[in-house]
Amino acid sequence: MRSPNPITAAAFSKHLEKNTPAHGSAHITAAMNSSASYVGERQPDQWVPDPIVAKEFHTTLMGLYRWTHDEKLGFPQPIKIRNRNFRSRRAIEEFKANLVRAAITKRGVA
Repeated sequence: MRSPNPITAAAFSKHLEKNTPAHGSAHITAAMNSSASYVGERQPDQWVPDPIVAKEFHTTLMGLYRWTHDEKLGFPQPIKIRNRNFRSRRAIEEFKANLVRAAITKRGVA
């Protein structure tokens, strides 16, 4: 089986220009440019499926279930989309930062 050729950003941009209807493309491009132009504006959040979160924390899906139901731990709560769990990337990163702060405080290294 052949692997697909990688596509460059320029080639993808040309593909979009040729295959995007003209009536809405200018509006979409302007919206994308204006949203990226504000300095300090937060980027949209990403939703990460539980299997990827489990790999990231080197645990199992059952481990994530237990962490979710442990109120003292403060693990980010999932949202369900078609019976699958997703978690906010911001909440996951905040949870990691809290774990690091707690570990540093517990060691007494500041």
